[in-house]
Amino acid sequence: MRVTLNRCHEGQKGKSATWRLRNRSCVVCLTYTDPRGKAAGLEKYLADQAALLEERGVSTLVLFPFPTRRSRWLNRRLSSYWGVVADGILRGFYRADGGVDLLASLHQDGVALKEIQLHHLLNFNLSHVERFLRGVIAPVRLVLHDFFTVCPQIFLLRNNLDHCGEAAPSLEKCAECVSWTPGHHEAIRQVLDAAQGRLRIVAPSETARRIWVNTFPEFAAQVVVVPHLIPVGDVAVSDIRGRPNEPIRLAFVGTPMPQKGWSVFLRLVQELNRQGHNWEFYHFGRATPGTSNIIQVPVSFVRDGPEAMTEAIRRARVDIAFLWSTSPETYSYTLVETRMADAMILTNSVSGNIADTVQKEAAGVVLCDENKLLNYLANLPQVRRDLENFRSRHARRPERMEVNPAISDEIAAQPASAITIEGSPPRASLPVSALYRLKQVKALLGGRQT
Repeated sequence: MRVTLNRCHEGQKGKSATWRLRNRSCVVCLTYTDPRGKAAGLEKYLADQAALLEERGVSTLVLFPFPTRRSRWLNRRLSSYWGVVADGILRGFYRADGGVDLLASLHQDGVALKEIQLHHLLNFNLSHVERFLRGVIAPVRLVLHDFFTVCPQIFLLRNNLDHCGEAAPSLEKCAECVSWTPGHHEAIRQVLDAAQGRLRIVAPSETARRIWVNTFPEFAAQVVVVPHLIPVGDVAVSDIRGRPNEPIRLAFVGTPMPQKGWSVFLRLVQELNRQGHNWEFYHFGRATPGTSNIIQVPVSFVRDGPEAMTEAIRRARVDIAFLWSTSPETYSYTLVETRMADAMILTNSVSGNIADTVQKEAAGVVLCDENKLLNYLANLPQVRRDLENFRSRHARRPERMEVNPAISDEIAAQPASAITIEGSPPRASLPVSALYRLKQVKALLGGRQT
């Protein structure tokens, strides 16, 4: 496919970018923040897919907006600049309205565009994204990491508290919610319409597909389910759990956020300790101070490798993983990690992909509210029986989980778009790039965000 962009500057000849990509074709990814060094699920996905694409001779170019919390005035101006991370290296900040020119200038250096991927549009000025998609006529792939395209409250929590259900946003449903933003839905539809006829949507689970299609039924035929990870091999599970008289080891796994169930877990620990039951409590992830009754096990896949969480849970001989997301998960790496660590899962009925998987695979217990949770855990004989039943049903598991190569294989096989331009390539803004580097230094030193 050849795409010609008629963005001429009279009297100037085309020039290549001042830096080069490692490969002769690339994928452009739009996401809400600089993906380097972060340990969240979206950043893990981007890193995994970039590695697969690199193996197939395709570079990854990540574009992200410059967010700031200083003021709305400053945010409006800085959000008109997009950071560029090319093959894992920050190349500076460019004006968003120069994004098309930036891609075209890369073509002057012999780089062809495979596709544009929309991963997360939070922090973007959506009108900039719409113009970018209309300016580059290449395949577009929307990957559903959460539900920002459905609602600016990405966890689908009414007034940031309770799950609001799977029905599409509407005045009738959302009028009393602080997140009700009709303009957001209109802007998202304009972005999707800008890619009409060349848009594909990837849902990492059937849960994500079902909820998203409730809001965008006209795109249902374009949605495919592609799990982030796939099982490989088959091994027997080693019986390394404790004896019946030992404490039951219950672990909160992942980021200690209210919407992940952290506040519920803290109340749970307090109540079970008060009752004097035979429990041992853990938290695996970023260490959290002020939790003396909980054994902290710091884990980071960035620092410790992709198998770090599973290995840490196995070493601690965790019996039950507490995955109490209070809103639907599109896909949970934490669920996969705890399943591979041979722990039973304890979750609630609104946790999306977690609850669906636990029920489908008989991998644990799904409860409807916090009261039933406390009553269940207070009944230790029942909990021990459920653990024994879980272990007898799951005597074998996959040898390992690998990154799903389906999308990278498809990209490698598809033709590239040649984007040409007559004119000068855009230059990175030195002041904005310098401000961002200052922001990074302050973050490392523990200062506030710029």
